[in-house]
Amino acid sequence: MLFSRSGYGLNNIHLFYGVEVMIYIEGECSPEKYDKKFYETILNKLFFIKSERFRIEPLGGCENVKKRYDEILLNKISNSICVLDRDYSFIKQSNIYDPQLLKFSHGYSWENDFWLAKIIYRVIDFLSGGRVSKLNNFEEIISNTKKDAKKLSCYDLVSQIHAESVLDKSKASFGVKLEYDPSSTSIISSSEVKRVRGKLSLSVLSCLVSKEIYKEALDTIPEKIIQGHFWQKISLVLIVQTLKIIGVASTTVSEEIIFNIAQTIFNENINSFMDEQVKNYYLENFKIL
Repeated sequence: MLFSRSGYGLNNIHLFYGVEVMIYIEGECSPEKYDKKFYETILNKLFFIKSERFRIEPLGGCENVKKRYDEILLNKISNSICVLDRDYSFIKQSNIYDPQLLKFSHGYSWENDFWLAKIIYRVIDFLSGGRVSKLNNFEEIISNTKKDAKKLSCYDLVSQIHAESVLDKSKASFGVKLEYDPSSTSIISSSEVKRVRGKLSLSVLSCLVSKEIYKEALDTIPEKIIQGHFWQKISLVLIVQTLKIIGVASTTVSEEIIFNIAQTIFNENINSFMDEQVKNYYLENFKIL
């Protein structure tokens, strides 16, 4: 909207849409994308705020949202807020931060707050017709997979500091072989972890700053370190691989269908499938009305 480019326009755009508050997020304005629906579900189901009272507007990349936040600050607009993925916030600096106008996901991004163990287990349970109860090491599999994915993300984090990358973001699996490995009880084998670590350059390995950041990242919970798109892909593969482990005859269900099933389950009963720590974070930090 052209009128949204001025301070006056931003201050009154909520009136155009007939809502009380505008919420600007990262992501695309597309029915296939869940970014918008995730936050809408939180407001609907955790805060019991009807959708008619707010409008969520995806702006694309994080830089677009940051720019909108600066405009909101500059023009002292109180009926708009911005939401950013947390990313690696512990190594970033922010000059001006207003917690009333700028919110962050609990984990690295909303995907980390969505694909939690409870929802993954429920999807497997649904697709297996209840046979997942025969699997006595599910928690071990998901715990080990998180640890391995976290290691890979830590390697990638320190490599990024040196303008390098050990994970290929152009590929859905980030260039990592995702397949259940019985010896490590994980979707990421120990040999795959070693392979990715071997891609770290000497300049990264010898850098004292990188070592400190790596140590701090390792002390951070996996949900805040593993990149959102990477964890979503891992979760989808984990579901399919677990179905194979418990002997489900047909595991040809597409990732799109699995994701749709997960969305339906989450939207219908967010309180049952969102961890208490994550839920409490949103309840404390996302009071918009």
